[in-house]
Amino acid sequence: MRRLDGTRDRLGRDWARLNSLTVSLREFFSRQGYQPVDTPVLEPTDLFLKKSGGELASRLYAFTDLGGHGVSLRPEFTSSVIRAYVQAGVSPPVRWQYAGPVFRYEEGPDRPRQFTQVGAELIGDGSPRADAEVVGLACQGLAHLGLKALRLQVGHVGALTRLLAGFGLSERARWFLAGRAATLAVPTHRDLREEMARVGLYGRSAEVALPGGVSPGEAHHVVERLLAGMGGLVGSRDPEEIVTRYLARLEAADEPRRVDGALSFLEELVKLKGEPEPVLAGLRALVARYRGFGLDSGPEEELRELVALLSPEQVASAQVELNMGLARGLAYYTGMVFDVFAPGDGGRPLGGGGRYDGLVKALGGAEDTPALGFAYTLESVESRTKS
Repeated sequence: MRRLDGTRDRLGRDWARLNSLTVSLREFFSRQGYQPVDTPVLEPTDLFLKKSGGELASRLYAFTDLGGHGVSLRPEFTSSVIRAYVQAGVSPPVRWQYAGPVFRYEEGPDRPRQFTQVGAELIGDGSPRADAEVVGLACQGLAHLGLKALRLQVGHVGALTRLLAGFGLSERARWFLAGRAATLAVPTHRDLREEMARVGLYGRSAEVALPGGVSPGEAHHVVERLLAGMGGLVGSRDPEEIVTRYLARLEAADEPRRVDGALSFLEELVKLKGEPEPVLAGLRALVARYRGFGLDSGPEEELRELVALLSPEQVASAQVELNMGLARGLAYYTGMVFDVFAPGDGGRPLGGGGRYDGLVKALGGAEDTPALGFAYTLESVESRTKS
């Protein structure tokens, strides 16, 4: 029976069916060399805030426990698995699998706030073959359950951010635009420019920039004189603090010409979606048109190598598409990303994942360690495997 919060009770045969799918997938992953791990449902909230991004942070079930600690019900497994890897001190490469409930706040009665994830992580291998292994495992697991004619959609956050780097944008601006690539067709350039200006990523133009060669001390003096002419308009705020923060923001803002060039480039880039060869050819042509900004062809070659490794056997004969606007919903992804869809299904994917090479160090590891993984939403898988 479905409840008001979108979750449902599982009784008798209904529970047995979901459990059978879990057991079948876990046995399949074990045969592929992925060992089972289990992590707590309750974790420190900070674990999910360090790299997951604002979208997930706004959907956490977070509270302060009786000991005064900030804790959350886990919204996904990857951060917990990486924490366990760091604390265990095991030597890479490591292949782990997991299954269990996760919790995210969702609006609407048809959006469950508790659901089951079954997935796997490969830690310690940064090669393209590792990318192909994990993508293949995700497709083969679904084929093992009887789902055929799957559709696999592959993107590459790393390629996207490297291409944006050619425009000379700051790291913050590159990640800001990469995170909005999937929705770029909806907002206008003006919308995104205004949003970037609000967070200090847009606005250093000829009209506001200080002349070249001006020292920090001279710049500080110029702004102080401007504030002095404003009289009481600054209110009770400390003038020194205002000067310092203004100059920092001016320095951080990206040059409008380059931001506008990047926005125009992204608008064309996110339209590249479909069979790999036409998308790769379109990417090559697009990079050539914007080469004046310093773009290179390296990301295209990386994508071509990955596609070549995804043989029909590797991806269980799934239909492979490239989607240059695919960014997924978590901010920790740094490389290849993917979603797997049921036959003829253009809605929510059955599962997906990608590469997140910066997460191990961000969660306490001594050094950057390559890692990637994926997870299914088991309830979505179940709905497509019913006879």
